[in-house]
Amino acid sequence: MINLKPYKKKKSADFLKEIIDKKSTTKADPEYHSRLVLVKPQVLDQYVIFDQYFITNSLEKISAFGFKDKQLADLLKLYSYKNKFVQALKVDVTTTASNRKIGTCQNCTISEVNSMDHILPKIDYAEFSVHPSNLFPSCTICNSYKSTIWEKDGTRFFLNLYLDILPPQQYLFVKIIDGGNTPRAQFYLDNRNSIDKDIFRLINSHYDGLHLCERFSQNIDLVVTPLKNAIKSFIGDLSIDRIKSINLERIKKDLDSFGSNYWKSILEAALLNDKDFISSIQKHSLTE
Repeated sequence: MINLKPYKKKKSADFLKEIIDKKSTTKADPEYHSRLVLVKPQVLDQYVIFDQYFITNSLEKISAFGFKDKQLADLLKLYSYKNKFVQALKVDVTTTASNRKIGTCQNCTISEVNSMDHILPKIDYAEFSVHPSNLFPSCTICNSYKSTIWEKDGTRFFLNLYLDILPPQQYLFVKIIDGGNTPRAQFYLDNRNSIDKDIFRLINSHYDGLHLCERFSQNIDLVVTPLKNAIKSFIGDLSIDRIKSINLERIKKDLDSFGSNYWKSILEAALLNDKDFISSIQKHSLTE
């Protein structure tokens, strides 16, 4: 899990105007574009408010305008994941400074990006349905868990990975259960490294709301089988200590690239240090 850079190629108002300008009338609704033009000034006023609160990372203070009926439906129709402007935004914010493309949902780091999360839910804040800073690349699984529940009494439940800077300290840990040939893993969060209590509360709430620890545990074979194969390929040529050292060096580099609490790397390191897991690989290598 890493922070993504907010979209800055265009001003938010210009982004909205481009999308509205490309919305054409249809025989079924010939007045659609005209209605958008009429409501645009009100939406742009809301954009000014959003941009101000985005700077201070306090979007939870924004009150919804309360568009209803036809206006609500018209604003919701502005958003489409396949819209070329939305797709261009996705490419921009998921491209790192080193030009690496991030295709994995950073809300979970499990599934591929195949939707946009509306940080402020679009059904409640239709005016921000295509605000570029309200769109965060996500997977549909995270989106379904988050739904429209994002805050209560001004307290947010989920990380805004544009703005909530992730700490460098480790907070995700894993316990290896039955570390033999078919290990199981139990992930958990712990603030043993004295992370700021407010950001840790938000991290904990984010992981809980998206069921991340359970989802990590369900997907451990994405790590276990490749790691077994990597170790087996060196057995007979290198000592087990050297094999572990090589893999741990790679894990350090992966943590630098994918975040200091990347679940796959946390799991790999724990498995490499689990005597039963290593012994099981050595035992099976002798019989293959």
